[in-house]
Amino acid sequence: MKIKRFAAALCALAVAGTSLGGLLAVNAYNVVDTDAPSLKDAMKEYTGNTAKVYFMMPNGKNGPAADNDVYIHFPEINDPDTGEVIEAAHDELFVKKGDKSPSWCNDLNLAEDGNHYAGIYWWGGFAAIDDSWPGYKMEIDDAQNGVYYAEIPGDGDLTAAIFNNGVNGGTNPNAAVYNKAFQSADINMEGAYEGDYDTLWGDTYNEFDFGNCIFVIDPNKVSVNPFSSKITNGGDWYFYYGDGCYGSYRTDADEFTSAEDCCLNPSHFDESGQHIGYHEESAAIDPAYTVTIPAEVNIDGGSAAFKAEEVALNEGQSIAVTLDSASNTASGTVFSAKNGDAVVTYQINDGKVGVDKENNTVASFTEDGESSIDFEVLSTDNATAAGEYTETLTFGVAVKETLNKLTIEYFDIDQNIMVPWEISYSAGQKWSEITLPTGFKWDTYNGNVYLSDLVGNALCIDGTYDAVQPDDLIDNTLTYVFGE
Repeated sequence: MKIKRFAAALCALAVAGTSLGGLLAVNAYNVVDTDAPSLKDAMKEYTGNTAKVYFMMPNGKNGPAADNDVYIHFPEINDPDTGEVIEAAHDELFVKKGDKSPSWCNDLNLAEDGNHYAGIYWWGGFAAIDDSWPGYKMEIDDAQNGVYYAEIPGDGDLTAAIFNNGVNGGTNPNAAVYNKAFQSADINMEGAYEGDYDTLWGDTYNEFDFGNCIFVIDPNKVSVNPFSSKITNGGDWYFYYGDGCYGSYRTDADEFTSAEDCCLNPSHFDESGQHIGYHEESAAIDPAYTVTIPAEVNIDGGSAAFKAEEVALNEGQSIAVTLDSASNTASGTVFSAKNGDAVVTYQINDGKVGVDKENNTVASFTEDGESSIDFEVLSTDNATAAGEYTETLTFGVAVKETLNKLTIEYFDIDQNIMVPWEISYSAGQKWSEITLPTGFKWDTYNGNVYLSDLVGNALCIDGTYDAVQPDDLIDNTLTYVFGE
């Protein structure tokens, strides 16, 4: 018997794209909680003057950039009983020159409305919340610019405050939640004159009134509490002009000409120095591309190269090439090329062994380039006829939004190592719809859902077990973005 060639005919079919979502794992008290204290309710009984203060919470895009590489100093840690040095004093790079303050947004201050929230805390005076960290939930003024506001005592009854990202990080530095809590240093709320906050060149209306002022985190100003090892961020006060713009002059000052002229937010200017505003991003385009798929390929050690050319996409989009159907194969990773009733089985590899027809993205492009899949014959035991064995594979080509990816590590007992496992997920996708590695399952413990191996060892994300639980145990779905 002579087998002339194993071939697969390839064709393209456009398919619809997919939407995105993510995961929320809230495991600490925070201002997103429905039980969080309401500042509006607390201020109902206040009879003094109020001031509307704003806070620009870092989201990786807003605020000033670091003038130089910024390091933070961690003091020596000693054993409280023996005095032995547990960890030597050292410096760590906090932010690189030209970068902005690291984002304060994460899965623990993300609410069901899809927005991240900030908190404000103060002690002493009216509506003090000494025993309820992280304090009151601030209202959102502009989610994209990271601007929040709160109505606070404005007649001297509030002397100092702290802005935070609404996460109670606890007191254990080794806990995962500890590093998701961010806060400012203690902020002086009186004496807002030149020499105190040099950024307010136009002064405030009186020494207590921060009305319409905005506190902006400065990446150059960072320190570590020597007792708690908690990082605190400093910043500066400015006048808020709206739409994410802030500056140093009151709007009724002689020096104030316009919000555009006086805006100091560097995110509002293009490379030429032209003020464009945070929201004035490049207009969306109609995606364009040419993807070439070979018409025929030898499945006995051959390969098919997908070539993308003239790619023009919007940010966050990609071109997905998917294996949509196979004329002789319904599912699984073993495909069948046929000559009448005679069969040759083969598999398709795209960097990993065995493409699953039901998990079928075989190439992805964000720019011009090539990506290949390889073909490998598995068995010719049932190739009982001479001639050409073929199967027609239909590929779809479509523009899709970039999928969220989540890396989970699990412990391999045989190898005694942690093994990474990357999954991709989209909006509304259920945990049960994600294909697990062989030998793993969904499990429950204390009312939470976890990934575990067949004997109950929990999988973990970045070394923590509790962050892998889904947010909603009622419908067990992925709904929010996990992390940044």
